[in-house]
Formats: sequence, structure tokens, C-alpha cells
Amino acid sequence: VFEGIHVNKNPNKTALLWTDGNETVEYSYQDLSSLANQLLNFLSAKGVTKRDILLTQMMLQPITWVSILANIKGGYQMIPAATILGTNDMVYRFEKTFPKVVFADQENAYKTEEAEKIIGKQIPVKIIAEGKREGWYSLEDIMKESNQADGVYSDPHDTLFMFFTSGTTGLPKIVCHTHLSLTLGHLTTTSWIGLTENDIHYNISQPGWAKFAWSSFFAPWNMGATIFAYHTLNRFDAKTTLSLIEKHKITTLCAPPTVLRLFIQEDLKAFNFSLKECVAAGEPLNPEVIEEWRDGTGVTIRDGFGQT
Repeated sequence: VFEGIHVNKNPNKTALLWTDGNETVEYSYQDLSSLANQLLNFLSAKGVTKRDILLTQMMLQPITWVSILANIKGGYQMIPAATILGTNDMVYRFEKTFPKVVFADQENAYKTEEAEKIIGKQIPVKIIAEGKREGWYSLEDIMKESNQADGVYSDPHDTLFMFFTSGTTGLPKIVCHTHLSLTLGHLTTTSWIGLTENDIHYNISQPGWAKFAWSSFFAPWNMGATIFAYHTLNRFDAKTTLSLIEKHKITTLCAPPTVLRLFIQEDLKAFNFSLKECVAAGEPLNPEVIEEWRDGTGVTIRDGFGQT
């Protein structure tokens, strides 16, 4: 779908609209396909092969999307790890299924390094999401590779993602999602959100959670829509986020109830939104929030259930 339809038919269309609040960068479908090919070639050169395990622990850097594309095309298996996880959480994951590749940003890389010391094993390939770090490959290293690459054949039932549960009943357990279950399965999410190819979709979720995979990757790109991403290390600020939703003309929005409860405390009618659809997931949403949001924006929130 990504290469066969979107890159083929609309190579220059914006696939990812990324901002850190100051700088805004647009990545076309062709841009991301080329970057994914460079990453795939880099990993192949380092001996990474089909069904090897990739683990990611980083915020909303563009390499997040590139790594998922390469994971699909290379037939790898990805463990997305949330940034709230600590060193002991990484040790647990490394002991359960040791990855060949780790992607991390500067704020989280130390957790992998500490985990390596604890278990006495070194991750073969470590890639830092920005800048440079001793013992890690940089994005500059990846950019030296060719932007043309062949993918591998993956069976629909091959594992694509391995998410660890929250551990509410005992220790976290691995939940496997296949090439079929995530890509085809989230046509339902595409439909639930109401996405079209003309939308700019914003899902407020961090990488590492299943919600990010289905609403910040598969659902919008199933349709050839544009994904909006706001990367910040600062604490969540409702007014700033609403301003970005207005500024970048977001048309479809997915947010957890905790965020929506903060949104309705602002003067929603002071913003000139372009919103057409809004959905919520993560926990049941109380009717009062739905009413307040509808009064302020004219849009009715559709509540839904995700991996649980």
C-alpha cells in the first residue's frame, strides 16, 4: 500500500508533517520511502536479516516512522518500548527476547546501556535518533546508504510487532501482531476515525504503545492521509497543543480522555479549528466531556476500544 499505491501515485504528497513547536518539516511519501530504504540497506550491511528483532525507545523523532517502514519491508520483528519504561524494564525485555538492533534517543539511550551491563550482553547494532553518542551509530551513518532497496517476502501471519502488556495481571506478556492483523486489521480504525486521503490526522500518543501503531501509522497511511506529529520534551500543555491543531489545520483527531479533559478547560470557541472528526481511546470517556467538546468545536467525539 505505502509504496505500491501512495509512493507510486502521489510521491510528493506530504506523508508526515513534523514539528517541535519551532521548526516544521514536511516529509513526502517518496522521502520516507527513500529513508526507509537507506535504513534497510544499513541494517543489511550490519548483518540484520529477516525475523531479527528491533527494539525502539524514543519520542516522536521522524526516524520512528522510518524504522517501522523498514521493519515491514525487511521482515523484521519490532518491540516498541514506551519512554516511561526504566532500566529494569529494558532488562526484562532483553531477557525475554534479545534484540539485534536498538533505536533510542539521547534521553533514553542510557537505559539500554545500563541494561547491557546488568545482563552482560551487548546489543549488536545501536542507533541514536539524533546527534551522536559513543558506541552508537548516527543517522548520518545511515544516510550514506543507497535509497533503493528490495524488500523480503513476508507471510501474512509472520510476526511484525511484539508489544508487551502493561502487566496488570502479573509480569508483562508479549502480544504478537502480524503483517495481516495490523495492516488489514486497522482498516477498521481507518473507518472508525473517518479518514480520507485529504485529511491531516493527529493522534496524541507516544511511540511504544499499540495505539501509536494503529492510529499514528497504519490507519492514516492506509488511506494516503498526512500524519501530524508534535515532538516535545516539555510537559503536555493543552493551550499550546490546541494552537497547533488550529495552525496546522488538523482535520481528524484522536486523543485519550485525559487529554480531552484538559482541552475542555480551555476556551475552545476562541480557536478556528478545521476539525471534521474526533475519536477517543484508552479508557471510557464520560458524557460531560463529549458534550463540552461538541459545544466548543461542533464535533461529536466517538469513543472506542483498542488493544485491550
